[in-house]
Amino acid sequence: MRGFEVVDQIKAKVDRVCGRPVVSCADILSVVARDSVVALRGPTWKVRLGRRDSPTASRTLADSELPSASMDLPALINNFKN
Repeated sequence: MRGFEVVDQIKAKVDRVCGRPVVSCADILSVVARDSVVALRGPTWKVRLGRRDSPTASRTLADSELPSASMDLPALINNFKN
């Protein structure tokens, strides 16, 4: 995935305005995903906030556990069933 520097910039600005770390990258991505769907005239939904970012990250684990950007809909559905 690309563009995480943008998420980091958004997080830094929100945290700076609030005076302390208050938002997670996971929450930012959830809101952005919802707003992107709405911008394309899709449905909207309430995004539950309060996720916490992991104190550690593993690109290898992410690459093996997260769905690929090249997956089609049947593959994504199957991926989330597991």
